[in-house]
Formats: sequence, C-alpha cells, structure tokens
Amino acid sequence: MNTTQSSIVTSTNDGSSRSWWSWWCLLELVAAFAVFAGLMHFLYLGPPDVPYHDIGVPGHDSFYHIKMAATLPEIGLVDTFPWLRTTVFNDRFVNHHYGFHVILSPFVHLSHWLTGDYVPGGRWFITVSFGASMALVQLLLMVRRVQFRWAWLVLCLLLPTQFYTRHLFVRAINPSLICMLLLCLCMFTRRFRSAGVVVAVSIHVYLGSVLFAPALVAAMFVAGLLGVLAGDPEGRPVTLRRFWGWKLLIWCTVGWTVGLATHPYGGVDIVEFLKLQVLGSGLTPDIPVGREWKSYTPAWYFVRMCGLTITITLVVLCLRLRVGPKLDADEFALVLINILFLILVLKARRFIEYWPVFATLCAAVVASPIIERVRRPRRDRWPWLTPVSCVLTALAVFLLALFAIRAYFPAHDAADAGARFFSEWKLWSLLAACGAILPITRACASGTHGRATAALWALIAGAFFCGVIAATMHLFAHRIDAPPGRAVTSWWPFAAMLCGYALIGYASGTATPLSGRRAVTVMSTAIAVTIAIAPPAGAMFGRLQVETKCLYDLPALRALMQVLNAESEPGDIVFTDDWDIFPVYFYLNHRNHYLVGLDPKFSHAKDPVLWERYVCVSRGDVPAARTVELVENGTTVERKINVRLTDIRDHFGARFVIVDNDHRALAKKLDRATGFAERVFPPKVRSARRPPYLLYRVLPARVYDAI
Repeated sequence: MNTTQSSIVTSTNDGSSRSWWSWWCLLELVAAFAVFAGLMHFLYLGPPDVPYHDIGVPGHDSFYHIKMAATLPEIGLVDTFPWLRTTVFNDRFVNHHYGFHVILSPFVHLSHWLTGDYVPGGRWFITVSFGASMALVQLLLMVRRVQFRWAWLVLCLLLPTQFYTRHLFVRAINPSLICMLLLCLCMFTRRFRSAGVVVAVSIHVYLGSVLFAPALVAAMFVAGLLGVLAGDPEGRPVTLRRFWGWKLLIWCTVGWTVGLATHPYGGVDIVEFLKLQVLGSGLTPDIPVGREWKSYTPAWYFVRMCGLTITITLVVLCLRLRVGPKLDADEFALVLINILFLILVLKARRFIEYWPVFATLCAAVVASPIIERVRRPRRDRWPWLTPVSCVLTALAVFLLALFAIRAYFPAHDAADAGARFFSEWKLWSLLAACGAILPITRACASGTHGRATAALWALIAGAFFCGVIAATMHLFAHRIDAPPGRAVTSWWPFAAMLCGYALIGYASGTATPLSGRRAVTVMSTAIAVTIAIAPPAGAMFGRLQVETKCLYDLPALRALMQVLNAESEPGDIVFTDDWDIFPVYFYLNHRNHYLVGLDPKFSHAKDPVLWERYVCVSRGDVPAARTVELVENGTTVERKINVRLTDIRDHFGARFVIVDNDHRALAKKLDRATGFAERVFPPKVRSARRPPYLLYRVLPARVYDAI
C-alpha cells in the first residue's frame, strides 16, 4: 500500500504533481449541493391541497428535536427533564444532541419569525445539511482525483430507499455524517491537527461520535500500518519512522479527550448514558425496543433494497484485487469503514443512514485506477463516449430502470408514485440543469475563439438542454395525468440558470479551435442519462414522498392541545398511550408533563415494575396480574403485581389521559369507567368517523366508585 500522498498536491501518472483544486471544483460542489438539496425539498413536499403549516415532518423524534432547539434560549442546557416523569431523565438528563440543537436553533427561530411555526425550520435545516453532506462526498472524490465523478453522483440518486427515509428525519444524522466525512477528508489530506479538531467538535454535535470517530481513525491507522509493514508498492524501503499514523492517532486522541472534557454533560453521566443507550436500548436490549434497533427482515428485502449498492461495491473490489494496483492506505481504510458499517446495518437497521454513502465512496475511489487504465489508450479523445454509445447507454440504463421499478415496487404503486414525481417536472428540469451546467459549459467554452463566443455557445447549449429535459418531463407528466406541482411555480429560476450557463462560459472561454463534436457528445450524454434515470427515480422518490409524510393529524392535535391547555394547570401529568408519541405532544404542549418517551428502556431502567404497569394499562389489559423480574443487590428476584385502571391516578399521578385510534381497548375501558374518568375532547356525538384523538380527565379519588 502506498501511504505517501500530499494534502493539496497529488501526483499524476506521468510523474508530475499538480493541485487537485480549481474554481471548477467550487462550482461542481455548488451543483452537487443544489441537486441533493432540491431532492430533499421534493421529498418534504406534501400534496398540493395540504396547507404548508400542516405538512409536518416524518418520524417521531423529529418534533422533539425541533422543540428542544426552539426552547433552547428559554430552558437552556437543563440537567433534569421533568417532561418525562417515569424515566431516568427525570433525575439526571444527558442531552446527547445538545450541539445539534444549537445548530438547529437559528433555523427553527427564523422559520417561526417568517411562518409562525417552528417545523419548517427543521425541514430547511435537513435540506441544507443533506446537500452539504453529499457535496462533501463529491469533495472527497475530488481529493482522490476520481474520474467521471458525475457518474457516481448519478448513482447516489439510486441509493437504498431507507437511506433517504432516515435522512428525512430531523435528527443528528446529517450533522453526524458531515463530521465523519470531514474527518475522512482531514485524514486523506494528512491534516492531523484538523482531524483532532473535527473529532472534538463532532462529540459536541452528537455524542455517538465518541464511538464513531475512534472507529474511523482506527481504520485509517490500521490501513496505514499494514501498508508500512507490506512495504512500498514500488519496492522502496519503508520504515515505521516514516509512518504518519502515529500523528493521526495522537492528535485524534487529544481531540477525543478534549471533546469529552469540555462536553457540558461530561463525566460519569456520559459513560452511564452510552451504556444504557447503546447496549441496553440498542445492541443488546432486554425489552422490546423501536424498529430502528432491529435487523432487516426478511433478508431478501434488504438485498432487494440495497442490491445495486452491494453489486457495484463487490464488482469494483473484485476487479481491483484481480487487475491491481495494490490498495493504498486511503482505499484500504474506506474498505474497512465500509465493512464496519455493513456489519452494523446487518445488526440494526438504523445504520442504513451511514453505510450506503461509505459504500459508494469506497467503490468510486477503488474503481478510479481501473477507469484510468481503461481510458489511457484513448487519452487524446474526450470521453470514450460518442453520440452512438450515448444512445446505447441510455437504452441499457432505461431497461435497468424498468427492471428496478418492477423489483422495487408493484405496478400500480409505481404508476401512482410516478405521478407524484413528474408533477414536479419543473423542479426536476431545474435540478438536471444544475447537475449538467459544468460539463456542458466546459465542453462549449473549450472550443470557442473568445469569451463572448463561449458565453453565447454555452447559453444556446444550456437553453437547448433545459428545453429538451423540460419538454420530456412535461410529456411524462401529461401522459400519466400528474397533478399540479407546488415546488417551482415560476420560470425565473430557469432564467437564472441560463444566465449561469452564460457567465460560466464567459469566465472559462479559451482560444482553441471550435470542436463541435465534444459539445455534441457531452450534450447527448447529459440528455440520455437524465432521461434514462427518470423512470427509476420517479418510482422511488414518488413513493418515498408518500411513505415519509407526517404520521400525525396536526390540526386535530392542535385542537386537542388547545382544550388541554385550557383545562389543565402547568405541570399536570398526562398519561399517554404509547412511548413514541411523546415528541409531538411535547412539541405542541410543553406546559404539561408526560410519563414515557424517547425510548422504552429509559423508563424500564428506572422502575421495571412501573414500566410493566404502564404496558398493561396502555394496552387496555386491565385488570391483570403480572410477575416482574428485578435485580436487587446483584440477585434476580420476582415480584407479583396487580394492575388496575386506577393505576393511572394512584401510581402515575396523572390528571389527564390521551388516547389515539391505535389504542381503542384503553379508550373503551375509560368510557366504561364513568366514575374514574370523563371525556373532555371531543364531545360525545354520533359520527361515522372515529375521532383520531381522545382526551379524558381523571376524576379525584373521592368521587370514584369501585368498578
């Protein structure tokens, strides 16, 4: 393994050295950011008939993080969390997302100032951060001088659906991924002090970096060490004195230590929390936990969803090991990181939010020497693609798209998803123009006699490209009767994009002879790839937009919380029928307190008996007798308990109960116990539609007559 690589200057195949950075790189990063930020914006859009403030956000915990960011100036960094009375956080709260809340806070407050609601700010933040993370992937490919980066950018659009689903949640996923990609960038460019700073900052942004950052550093250290022990591929002597891994290890250890020492929730509390979160609630749970900590079942579902990513990675690795050259330190480190996150995904599905990115990054970097070797005999020609081969490529990708649609979704679902996708044909045309702005303008500008001519040719080519793509997308939308879109309602973004084509063409104009063949080749390639990628993207992203909508009826919840605020006193305890519904209640009403939330283990760890009572009551399984196992003085003992409906008042101290449609058994128990509880909202009226949420007031004990 070759472990010698400069941070800014890389060596070319002819032995010379030149910088990988240019202003074209900046424009390429902006284009990558725009494409993926626009994609995330589309996935957040709801149907046109849904008001903007009722779109909400997908996921359960999203509302919790938005609320914590919104109330950060009000409550600060609290060390207790009274909003969850029966959890370990009621006594000692460890906010392992506090850095994420600090970063999110300006977005949600700006949203509240502009729209009167905090939720859009959460969507804005995820849109921006996801675009930034994918731009960092593109930057890492630039550092490694990967050829045909646009092709890998297209493949990123076909990453597993669950990858995009997880990144739509307003959680620390995107900031955590950004920190890991920045750490890889620092390691690849041998900026060890910067790597230590990134490690320290990442721990503050997301406490899970206490484990992730050392794993990435260890992979890089092991890869470099194996390269030293194996010797230089060119036969030159290599000793441990020249091994840079010790500097990386020292600086990252310093950053890791500083990050923990300066964390506001540092000390023993962090260790205990990580033990409870990672082991007790995650990898080795002893009670039922959320689906994100479970593996993908059946296995074929995972293979079908991730088949493209797995196939590309395996094919690239096999070819590289077969034809060479040997893996250098950066490439071998990416292989190790890829394997690590794949193992984590097989254990818990939540790690799908990281693995596809590193798998694609690994495949792109490892495949770069193979692609360079294939291109070498034809270096005198612009891409080995010709207009004829572009048509054949488009046909092959189109057939692959049809196969992907049939494999990913049933036929009727694909048609409905395509309608949602192509209804935003203006947005997709604009994003295609963003992605193709660099290759088209460079192809036109490099074959002109002056800057003015370059700008004119780039403007004509850009207008033609945008027209073809927009017409094709509009034709698809018309054929499938797609509803009106809501993302882009005017044509001024397209006018701005055409101005961008002209400006970039003018700035990069040269005096070389005109070469129309190059421009036609690039243009036909861009059009073919864009049209070919539309069917699978339409099926996948249209379906994702439907599946990742908000889980709650926000207007109904706002009406319920308005009544609860009027009927209750500050600090009154509300009994909820499930642990995962706490975030949205907390977001809409932090005036009252609740019992369970965020994770069931947080309640079970504090009081297993009380947790068992909660499980029985919330399911409506009362009265009941249960046996609970407890650990007292290192010995496991059994305790028998009797659970009754009145435990809501006697053991939990709740004054109100909220029940949704998923817990009708509990609602029936409360309706029958007229001396124990009375319905407050909605009023008891005959209706064909069941109300989505019910609010009950618990009556004082002196009024209660035994059931």
